[in-house]
Amino acid sequence: MVNIRRSEYERLRQALREIREERRLSQFDVAHRLEHRIKQEQISRYERGERRLDVVELLDICRALEVWLGEVLDRANLDWRQGGPEGKPGYEATPRHKPRR
Repeated sequence: MVNIRRSEYERLRQALREIREERRLSQFDVAHRLEHRIKQEQISRYERGERRLDVVELLDICRALEVWLGEVLDRANLDWRQGGPEGKPGYEATPRHKPRR
């Protein structure tokens, strides 16, 4: 079983929450952008550390926040490039929504 209290999860949760708040999006806004595939309550539980995201949910949230996954991982100080080919980008979650102004 995965420990959701690991420092890596804490930093990832913090990075996603900070990005959401910087974009002035509520948890409901994110859920709405995801067409409620991930409910607001699930986003809240994740941000509080009560549940973890699987990789598909993480990519969906990156799309909803209009942020590249690599940027989230960098902000969380996770060494996502380790072991990969140098100079190659990580997964890029293509934004589906126009940025708010």
